[in-house]
Amino acid sequence: MTKKTKLIAAIALALATQSAMAAFEFGGYLRSGSGSSSKGGGSTCYQMNGDSALGAGDIDRAGRLGQECDTYGELKFGASMGESQGTKFGIHTLVAYGTQQVTDWEQSVPAWREDYATAEGFGTGAFQKATVWAGKRYYNRKDVHIIDTFWLQVTGPGAGIENIDVGIGKFSYANMRSEAAGYVAPTTPGNADLQNLLRATTAAAPTTQMVNHDFRLEGINIGAAGSLGLGANYVYDNSNGAPHADGWSAWANQSMVIGTVQNGLILQVAHGEGSLDGGGLPWWGSNNNHDAWRVLDAANFEFGDHINGQAFFGYGKEKFAWYQNERTSTAIVVRPVYHFDELYSLAVELGHVQVAGTAGDIGNGADPTATTNYLDKVTIAPQISMGSGFYARPVLRAYYTMANWNKGGAAAYTGRDLGVGVPTFNNQTSGSSYGVQMEAWW
Repeated sequence: MTKKTKLIAAIALALATQSAMAAFEFGGYLRSGSGSSSKGGGSTCYQMNGDSALGAGDIDRAGRLGQECDTYGELKFGASMGESQGTKFGIHTLVAYGTQQVTDWEQSVPAWREDYATAEGFGTGAFQKATVWAGKRYYNRKDVHIIDTFWLQVTGPGAGIENIDVGIGKFSYANMRSEAAGYVAPTTPGNADLQNLLRATTAAAPTTQMVNHDFRLEGINIGAAGSLGLGANYVYDNSNGAPHADGWSAWANQSMVIGTVQNGLILQVAHGEGSLDGGGLPWWGSNNNHDAWRVLDAANFEFGDHINGQAFFGYGKEKFAWYQNERTSTAIVVRPVYHFDELYSLAVELGHVQVAGTAGDIGNGADPTATTNYLDKVTIAPQISMGSGFYARPVLRAYYTMANWNKGGAAAYTGRDLGVGVPTFNNQTSGSSYGVQMEAWW
């Protein structure tokens, strides 16, 4: 055997050994499609106008079915690295990207959303199944699928320990630290949307930082009422030279099964720099008069062998110093799905969202005489999916959407995160759109 052959064999053996030690993990999420509207053009979606802030307004959505006009994906790569003295080590990464969904070659600036490591089972007793972690991550986010909203969203760089067995439940603590993001300035003259579409971030000023202490106690058995989760966040700015500001938020989540219905009831409150989703408000010193609360209810249901789906109700209030009145949000969305068999199904989604407050608070260009804005939407979607469960994916669907709203209360949008207005719907109060979409996660 020549020296070159021996070297190649040694490299191959080393790679094979490393591969055996590290069990590779791959997951992700994808969506994409195409469509048009009653006024022509490309994919068109409808949403409320105005500032949704980071609290009660997060529920200002009439349902996501037929309302996603972008291409978006997340690719997750990880590895179980092995064990040492009974402690299991792992690494986890996730890259996200999105495009405008308008043509073949669309450049995307990817974002590394997760890069963290874990050590599980590093102790005895209460710590026997606990996990310590450090890095950047989506920290156990919790969402309502049919409105595409994370009601608990503490993300970014940090460290913590989770799943400590304290008898009545599992306790977790995380310390998250993030700066207010700085964006690369637009490079195309007159294109004010460019930096938002690319989202190429630079480091924020090193003197600004928000510190978030996240406390959770979950899996509390409450008998016939199911299980209970409790959480609280204490948030403060750690800025050098900026006015000190702090705040807090808290939540309770009751989960129970009633026959063939899985129901989750969520109560949330926030004050000061605290936001209802737990992540905090990165506007230093300006939120002392901020107060918000909301109640959410999300239910997965299944009736017989052919019908399943999800329903959502949300109601909340939010007050900032610059709002003349409290901003009140109400949303009702339901998506039943009829499955003809394991492959073919028909989904129907109905949604109503309403925002009350003064016109100047709730929408740019809103009717000055209006105190309430609304958006109603219905989508019909024949589907073909890999299984008959509500969350069975991949799914390929055609859809037709009809929407109506009050003047200035909502409008038509397209593109990544619905960031581009569709001018042909200006001054309109109704619209329809149609198209095809795929959605997958694994």
